[in-house]
Amino acid sequence: MLLQLRLGDDRYALDAQWVVEVVPRVVLKHLPHAPCGVAGAMNYRGSPVPVIDFSRLAGGPGAASALSTRIVVLRCPAARGQEPGLVGLMLEGATKLLRSDDVVFLPGPAAGDAPYLGRLASDAHGLLQEIRPEGLAAAGLRRGCVSPDDAPAEAVTV
Repeated sequence: MLLQLRLGDDRYALDAQWVVEVVPRVVLKHLPHAPCGVAGAMNYRGSPVPVIDFSRLAGGPGAASALSTRIVVLRCPAARGQEPGLVGLMLEGATKLLRSDDVVFLPGPAAGDAPYLGRLASDAHGLLQEIRPEGLAAAGLRRGCVSPDDAPAEAVTV
């Protein structure tokens, strides 16, 4: 299964195998000097989890404050020498599931400085681009991932 989301008129898809839970947008703890795209941190079931604003990461103004804006809690693949952890990805329009069998991703143009973006697929609704959680590490955002076993922080609890 794939979770489809929208950023303006563009569609993206995230493989559901990485998804731990989809939660409503919550108030985040501000993280001074955080890397570009990091919106803040939330307290997810007793653990601090960094939240990346996908819209801001992709060069936009930041996720809209809308009912369809969600935080998708993802298992963040381990980088070399680190433990896997959790990361929140704030997404707009993350309201539709697609069957993986119905989407065929093909090699596409290089994502350049966006290693979190993957291959492209085409369907009756236009182009769809995959989001690669493992690419968040290469984008320099992995340093914000925390182990689910870390001590809790003072933030909003989900």
